[in-house]
Amino acid sequence: MLPKVTYIRRLPLGDGVPKTCVPLTATRLADVLPQLAPILAAQPDLIEWRLDYLADFTAKTALLATLKQVRQQLGEVPLLVTFRSQAEGGNAVLSSTDYQMLLQQLINSGHVDAVDIELSRGECVAALCAQARAAQVQSVVSAHFFQKTPPVDDMVALLAQMGQQGAAITKIAVMPSSAQDVLNLLQATLTATQQQTQPVITMAMGQLGQITRLAGGTFGSAVTFATVAAASAPGQLPLATLQQILPLLNGDSGKELDK
Repeated sequence: MLPKVTYIRRLPLGDGVPKTCVPLTATRLADVLPQLAPILAAQPDLIEWRLDYLADFTAKTALLATLKQVRQQLGEVPLLVTFRSQAEGGNAVLSSTDYQMLLQQLINSGHVDAVDIELSRGECVAALCAQARAAQVQSVVSAHFFQKTPPVDDMVALLAQMGQQGAAITKIAVMPSSAQDVLNLLQATLTATQQQTQPVITMAMGQLGQITRLAGGTFGSAVTFATVAAASAPGQLPLATLQQILPLLNGDSGKELDK
Protein backbone atom coordinates (compact mmCIF):
# COMPACT_ATOMS: atom_id res chain seq x y z
CA MET A 1 0.00 0.00 0.00
CA LEU A 2 1.57 3.24 -1.14
CA PRO A 3 1.15 6.32 1.08
CA LYS A 4 -0.99 9.05 -0.34
CA VAL A 5 0.43 12.51 -0.73
CA THR A 6 -0.89 14.90 1.92
CA TYR A 7 -0.59 18.62 1.31
CA ILE A 8 0.18 21.20 3.96
CA ARG A 9 -0.93 24.30 2.11
CA ARG A 10 0.69 23.60 -1.29
CA LEU A 11 3.54 21.49 0.08
CA PRO A 12 3.28 17.76 -0.75
CA LEU A 13 4.33 15.32 1.97
CA GLY A 14 4.76 11.66 1.15
CA ASP A 15 5.97 12.07 -2.43
CA GLY A 16 9.30 10.43 -1.60
CA VAL A 17 11.32 13.62 -1.21
CA PRO A 18 11.68 14.71 2.44
CA LYS A 19 10.76 18.31 3.13
CA THR A 20 12.78 20.55 5.44
CA CYS A 21 11.17 22.08 8.52
CA VAL A 22 12.79 24.72 10.75
CA PRO A 23 11.55 25.49 14.27
CA LEU A 24 10.67 28.98 15.46
CA THR A 25 11.67 29.02 19.14
CA ALA A 26 11.28 32.61 20.36
CA THR A 27 10.74 32.95 24.10
CA ARG A 28 8.80 36.22 23.84
CA LEU A 29 6.05 37.20 21.43
CA ALA A 30 7.98 40.38 20.67
CA ASP A 31 10.85 38.25 19.34
CA VAL A 32 8.79 36.01 17.06
CA LEU A 33 8.80 38.14 13.91
CA PRO A 34 12.48 39.15 14.24
CA GLN A 35 13.42 35.46 14.60
CA LEU A 36 11.22 34.53 11.67
CA ALA A 37 12.99 36.81 9.17
CA PRO A 38 16.33 34.92 8.92
CA ILE A 39 14.50 31.57 8.92
CA LEU A 40 12.41 32.64 5.93
CA ALA A 41 15.51 33.96 4.19
CA ALA A 42 17.07 30.49 4.47
CA GLN A 43 14.11 29.04 2.49
CA PRO A 44 12.93 25.97 4.40
CA ASP A 45 9.95 24.08 2.99
CA LEU A 46 7.99 24.35 6.25
CA ILE A 47 8.16 26.28 9.52
CA GLU A 48 7.14 24.93 12.93
CA TRP A 49 6.25 27.47 15.61
CA ARG A 50 6.97 25.90 18.99
CA LEU A 51 4.62 27.67 21.39
CA ASP A 52 6.02 25.88 24.43
CA TYR A 53 9.16 28.03 24.21
CA LEU A 54 7.11 31.15 24.94
CA ALA A 55 7.10 32.51 28.46
CA ASP A 56 3.85 34.38 27.72
CA PHE A 57 1.94 31.94 25.52
CA THR A 58 -1.07 32.09 27.88
CA ALA A 59 -1.81 35.65 26.70
CA LYS A 60 -4.19 34.26 24.09
CA THR A 61 -5.26 37.55 22.48
CA ALA A 62 -1.66 38.64 21.91
CA LEU A 63 -0.70 35.12 20.82
CA LEU A 64 -3.42 34.97 18.17
CA ALA A 65 -2.53 38.46 16.95
CA THR A 66 1.10 37.42 16.55
CA LEU A 67 -0.01 34.21 14.85
CA LYS A 68 -1.90 36.26 12.26
CA GLN A 69 1.22 38.35 11.62
CA VAL A 70 3.36 35.22 11.24
CA ARG A 71 0.92 33.76 8.72
CA GLN A 72 1.00 36.99 6.72
CA GLN A 73 4.80 37.02 6.68
CA LEU A 74 5.02 33.41 5.48
CA GLY A 75 3.22 33.83 2.18
CA GLU A 76 2.90 30.31 0.75
CA VAL A 77 5.35 28.73 3.21
CA PRO A 78 3.26 26.36 5.36
CA LEU A 79 3.01 26.81 9.13
CA LEU A 80 2.89 23.92 11.60
CA VAL A 81 2.07 25.03 15.16
CA THR A 82 3.14 22.87 18.10
CA PHE A 83 2.83 22.94 21.86
CA ARG A 84 5.27 20.27 22.99
CA SER A 85 4.63 19.16 26.56
CA GLN A 86 7.42 18.77 29.07
CA ALA A 87 6.70 15.04 29.28
CA GLU A 88 7.64 14.71 25.60
CA GLY A 89 10.70 16.94 25.61
CA GLY A 90 9.00 20.34 25.52
CA ASN A 91 9.40 23.36 27.73
CA ALA A 92 6.05 23.88 29.42
CA VAL A 93 3.14 22.13 31.09
CA LEU A 94 -0.54 22.39 30.19
CA SER A 95 -3.43 20.47 31.68
CA SER A 96 -5.35 18.26 29.27
CA THR A 97 -8.26 20.71 29.29
CA ASP A 98 -6.06 23.74 28.59
CA TYR A 99 -4.13 21.81 25.93
CA GLN A 100 -7.31 20.88 24.12
CA MET A 101 -8.65 24.44 24.33
CA LEU A 102 -5.38 25.87 22.97
CA LEU A 103 -5.37 23.51 20.00
CA GLN A 104 -9.02 24.23 19.27
CA GLN A 105 -8.22 27.95 19.19
CA LEU A 106 -5.31 27.34 16.84
CA ILE A 107 -7.34 25.10 14.55
CA ASN A 108 -10.17 27.62 14.35
CA SER A 109 -7.93 30.69 14.03
CA GLY A 110 -7.68 30.49 10.25
CA HIS A 111 -3.94 31.17 10.50
CA VAL A 112 -2.38 27.70 10.77
CA ASP A 113 -1.88 25.04 8.12
CA ALA A 114 -1.13 22.14 10.47
CA VAL A 115 -1.15 21.40 14.20
CA ASP A 116 0.83 18.87 16.20
CA ILE A 117 -1.31 16.69 18.47
CA GLU A 118 0.39 14.47 21.05
CA LEU A 119 -0.91 10.90 20.99
CA SER A 120 -0.38 10.71 24.76
CA ARG A 121 -3.20 13.24 25.25
CA GLY A 122 -5.60 10.30 24.95
CA GLU A 123 -9.30 10.89 24.54
CA CYS A 124 -9.08 14.33 22.94
CA VAL A 125 -6.82 13.22 20.07
CA ALA A 126 -9.52 11.86 17.76
CA ALA A 127 -11.75 14.87 18.44
CA LEU A 128 -8.94 17.32 17.67
CA CYS A 129 -8.10 15.44 14.45
CA ALA A 130 -11.75 15.65 13.41
CA GLN A 131 -11.92 19.37 14.22
CA ALA A 132 -8.72 19.98 12.24
CA ARG A 133 -10.09 18.06 9.26
CA ALA A 134 -13.30 20.10 9.35
CA ALA A 135 -11.27 23.32 9.39
CA GLN A 136 -9.01 22.12 6.55
CA VAL A 137 -6.03 22.04 8.89
CA GLN A 138 -3.69 19.05 8.73
CA SER A 139 -3.12 17.07 11.94
CA VAL A 140 0.33 15.72 12.81
CA VAL A 141 -0.20 13.18 15.59
CA SER A 142 3.08 12.56 17.38
CA ALA A 143 4.93 10.59 20.06
CA HIS A 144 8.38 11.40 21.43
CA PHE A 145 10.73 9.16 23.40
CA PHE A 146 13.67 11.10 24.81
CA GLN A 147 14.98 8.23 26.92
CA LYS A 148 14.73 5.19 24.64
CA THR A 149 13.92 3.62 21.29
CA PRO A 150 10.91 1.29 21.55
CA PRO A 151 10.95 -2.07 19.74
CA VAL A 152 10.17 -2.01 16.02
CA ASP A 153 6.73 -3.59 16.42
CA ASP A 154 5.80 -1.06 19.10
CA MET A 155 6.80 1.87 16.92
CA VAL A 156 4.85 0.50 13.95
CA ALA A 157 1.83 -0.05 16.19
CA LEU A 158 2.05 3.49 17.57
CA LEU A 159 2.17 4.99 14.09
CA ALA A 160 -0.82 2.86 13.08
CA GLN A 161 -2.70 3.98 16.20
CA MET A 162 -2.13 7.60 15.20
CA GLY A 163 -3.70 6.90 11.84
CA GLN A 164 -6.65 5.20 13.51
CA GLN A 165 -7.19 8.34 15.61
CA GLY A 166 -7.60 10.33 12.40
CA ALA A 167 -4.12 11.75 11.89
CA ALA A 168 -3.38 13.24 8.49
CA ILE A 169 0.33 12.69 9.19
CA THR A 170 1.98 10.44 11.78
CA LYS A 171 5.22 11.22 13.62
CA ILE A 172 7.55 9.48 16.04
CA ALA A 173 10.90 10.61 17.48
CA VAL A 174 13.18 8.40 19.58
CA MET A 175 16.50 8.56 21.40
CA PRO A 176 18.89 5.81 20.25
CA SER A 177 21.57 4.32 22.50
CA SER A 178 23.09 2.10 19.79
CA ALA A 179 23.38 1.73 16.05
CA GLN A 180 20.81 -1.05 16.32
CA ASP A 181 18.30 1.45 17.72
CA VAL A 182 18.86 3.64 14.66
CA LEU A 183 18.30 0.66 12.36
CA ASN A 184 15.15 -0.22 14.31
CA LEU A 185 13.77 3.28 13.81
CA LEU A 186 14.45 3.10 10.08
CA GLN A 187 12.89 -0.37 9.86
CA ALA A 188 9.78 0.88 11.64
CA THR A 189 9.66 3.83 9.24
CA LEU A 190 9.83 1.59 6.20
CA THR A 191 7.21 -0.82 7.54
CA ALA A 192 4.81 1.94 8.52
CA THR A 193 5.25 3.65 5.17
CA GLN A 194 4.35 0.39 3.41
CA GLN A 195 1.30 -0.21 5.59
CA GLN A 196 -0.19 3.27 6.08
CA THR A 197 -1.94 5.66 3.77
CA GLN A 198 -0.74 8.66 5.83
CA PRO A 199 2.72 10.18 5.34
CA VAL A 200 5.11 9.24 8.15
CA ILE A 201 7.66 11.49 9.86
CA THR A 202 10.36 9.83 11.95
CA MET A 203 13.74 10.62 13.40
CA ALA A 204 16.29 9.27 15.86
CA MET A 205 17.63 12.14 17.96
CA GLY A 206 21.11 13.01 19.11
CA GLN A 207 24.38 12.67 17.20
CA LEU A 208 23.92 8.92 16.82
CA GLY A 209 20.63 9.48 15.05
CA GLN A 210 21.74 12.22 12.67
CA ILE A 211 21.87 9.78 9.76
CA THR A 212 18.07 9.48 10.02
CA ARG A 213 17.75 13.22 9.44
CA LEU A 214 19.79 12.88 6.26
CA ALA A 215 18.65 9.53 4.88
CA GLY A 216 15.22 9.12 6.46
CA GLY A 217 13.55 9.85 3.14
CA THR A 218 15.04 6.65 1.69
CA PHE A 219 12.94 4.72 4.20
CA GLY A 220 9.82 6.85 3.83
CA SER A 221 10.14 9.72 6.31
CA ALA A 222 8.39 12.75 4.79
CA VAL A 223 9.99 15.61 6.77
CA THR A 224 13.37 16.32 8.33
CA PHE A 225 13.80 19.04 10.96
CA ALA A 226 16.71 21.45 10.64
CA THR A 227 18.14 24.57 12.25
CA VAL A 228 18.80 28.09 11.13
CA ALA A 229 19.59 29.31 14.64
CA ALA A 230 18.32 27.49 17.74
CA ALA A 231 17.56 23.76 17.63
CA SER A 232 14.36 22.37 19.09
CA ALA A 233 15.66 18.81 19.53
CA PRO A 234 19.10 17.20 19.91
CA GLY A 235 20.81 16.25 16.68
CA GLN A 236 19.11 18.70 14.33
CA LEU A 237 21.45 19.69 11.50
CA PRO A 238 21.84 23.11 9.88
CA LEU A 239 19.32 23.72 7.10
CA ALA A 240 22.11 24.68 4.69
CA THR A 241 23.70 21.24 5.19
CA LEU A 242 20.43 19.45 4.46
CA GLN A 243 19.78 21.60 1.41
CA GLN A 244 23.10 20.40 -0.01
CA ILE A 245 22.81 16.72 0.89
CA LEU A 246 19.11 15.88 0.42
CA PRO A 247 19.17 16.40 -3.37
CA LEU A 248 22.12 13.98 -3.60
CA LEU A 249 20.20 11.30 -1.70
CA ASN A 250 16.92 11.79 -3.53
CA GLY A 251 17.98 11.84 -7.14
CA ASP A 252 17.63 15.55 -7.89
CA SER A 253 21.30 15.71 -8.87
CA GLY A 254 21.40 12.37 -10.65
CA LYS A 255 22.21 13.79 -14.10
CA GLU A 256 25.06 15.84 -12.75
CA LEU A 257 26.47 12.88 -10.82
CA ASP A 258 26.45 10.76 -13.99
CA LYS A 259 28.67 13.19 -15.84
